[in-house]
Amino acid sequence: MRPDLLLIGGGLANGLLAARLAEKRPELSVQLLEAGHRLGGNHTWSFHETDVPASALPWLRSLGARPFAPGHDVVLPGLGRTLGGTYWSLRSPDFHDALQHLPVRYGVRVDQVGPTHAVLSTGERVTAAAVIDARGTAPAGLCGWQKFFGQDVELSAPHGLQRPLLMDATVEQLDGFRFFYALPWSPTRVLIEDTTYADTPDLAPVAARRHIAAW
Repeated sequence: MRPDLLLIGGGLANGLLAARLAEKRPELSVQLLEAGHRLGGNHTWSFHETDVPASALPWLRSLGARPFAPGHDVVLPGLGRTLGGTYWSLRSPDFHDALQHLPVRYGVRVDQVGPTHAVLSTGERVTAAAVIDARGTAPAGLCGWQKFFGQDVELSAPHGLQRPLLMDATVEQLDGFRFFYALPWSPTRVLIEDTTYADTPDLAPVAARRHIAAW
C-alpha cells in the first residue's frame, strides 16, 4: 500500500513527527524506514523546560522524557553558579520503547531519495505522496563543531550531585573550548560527557574514556 508519508531515518525528528501524526492525524498512513534495528540510535537528548511549550511536557513525558531536580550548575575557572529552572532528558531506549506502535521497517538502507519516492540499497523502489528525509545533511561552508563523547557510569559510592552539572570548564582546554557535563540518573549512576567546541569533527574515543575516568 502506498503511504501518504514516507519518513526516512528513525531518529528524534522523524520519531517525534510519526508519534504526533499518529495522535493528531490517524487517517494518514505513515511508513518509517530505519537503517538500524531500533529507533533513536544510542543517544540522550536534553532540554530546558522553557525550551518547549508547557503543554508539550506531558506528551514528551509519555515518550520517556524525565525531569531532574530543579536547577543546574555551571562552573568556570574562578566562578561557579547554580541556575534555576528544570532540565529534562530523554534516552533513546525509552524513546524506542514508547514508539513500538509505529509502522517501522528496520534494517533498511536508502540510496536515493526523491519528492515522492526512495530507492533502497536492495533496488526496491518505495513510493509515497510525500517524503521527509531526516538522516541529516553535510555541513555547508565554514562551520564549527560541538563534539562530545559520553559514558554512563555506575559508581561504587554515591556521586553527590544534587542536580545536573551542565558545564565544568575548569578542565584542561584541549582542541577548543572544552568542558565536562554530568547528568545524575540515580545516586550512583551518572552520564558523563567530555565536550569540546572545535574547528574539526575529529573525535578520539580512547582519549575521551581516559579523560572521563580521570575526571
